[in-house]
Amino acid sequence: AGQPVFPEGFDLAGRLEVLEDPQGRLELTDVENRQFTASGGIPNFGFTDSAIWVRLRIPDGTNAELLQMGFPLMDRIDLYQKENGTWKTTTAGSIFPFHHRAYAHRTFLFDLSEESRKGHPVYARFVNGDSMQIPLTLWSRRDFALRDHDEQFALGIYYGIVFVMALFNLFLFFTLRDKTHLSYVLYVFAFG
Repeated sequence: AGQPVFPEGFDLAGRLEVLEDPQGRLELTDVENRQFTASGGIPNFGFTDSAIWVRLRIPDGTNAELLQMGFPLMDRIDLYQKENGTWKTTTAGSIFPFHHRAYAHRTFLFDLSEESRKGHPVYARFVNGDSMQIPLTLWSRRDFALRDHDEQFALGIYYGIVFVMALFNLFLFFTLRDKTHLSYVLYVFAFG
């Protein structure tokens, strides 16, 4: 009975604290005692060379086991959380090979330690050469798996339609010898 379930995830927009590091030189020991600013929604810094630090606490009563970073184009993420009394660092990002991820997923997923789930602060450092957007969501493993299954099904339908459109127009090209259909096939594959 106990913990509430969040089938849509627990969106952390507006529940995060952020700190901008313009030189990108601060370490965890430097930021632990610094003043963070409350985020008004999903932190979005546009294009910036700054490193962005985020501090969060897992809200009481959640069944959170995973932290999802929903922006898949983030270059580097360093997640700091207490585990057995010491800080543990997990690093991920689009600059690292895909097979190094803890979960083979298009977004970034991090396991939450027991101490993090009991209210100890979690810190994350984000660096990106692209737009700096930080949408974070908490999930239970079960709820995430159910949601991901539905998303994968929808993406399968989408890519199936794209493939059928390309295949049909390729058939038309071979039948009619009209180069317009070949151009359309190349466009559909590029768009897909």
